[in-house]
Amino acid sequence: MSGSVIKIKNAVLLCILFVFSGISKASPKVFNILDYKAKGDGITLNTKSIQAAIDACSKSGGGTVWIPAGRFVSGTIYLKNHVTLFLDAGAVLEGSKNLNDYPVTISKVRSYTDNYTNKSLIYAEGLENISIIGKGLIDGNGAAFKVENMDNDEGLRKKMSSSFIKAGLILFA
Repeated sequence: MSGSVIKIKNAVLLCILFVFSGISKASPKVFNILDYKAKGDGITLNTKSIQAAIDACSKSGGGTVWIPAGRFVSGTIYLKNHVTLFLDAGAVLEGSKNLNDYPVTISKVRSYTDNYTNKSLIYAEGLENISIIGKGLIDGNGAAFKVENMDNDEGLRKKMSSSFIKAGLILFA
């Protein structure tokens, strides 16, 4: 009889340990871009702040990069493995109007479109477990890149005029 009681006590103890082991697991990490000095004022360039939050999130094993309400201007950001980009209601991730804020990024998959698709607001390739979610908006500021607005680089304007606009494509739209 005492052997049965010990077995029951051990079974109860194992059940309790199993339940508490599930509770003790860490909840997914959230990385608020404001903690990385981002400013949602619609003026400040936040590329480095947002990228720092993405990098920290991925380095820690993954989680969520939270973009709260506000207008966050950015150049190219690079998603990383195991990162969810969450745009809260009222959040706007706005593409910078300065083409120099978008470094050339050559995709591993080569295409005839490489001449005009080598810049992007959000870049991800060959990654695992990534997502962009939430009720916020992503505004690529495509209107800023129409040929008539390209007065800062005559060579680029001509190149885009001949290969990009005539093809009927809109960059960052």
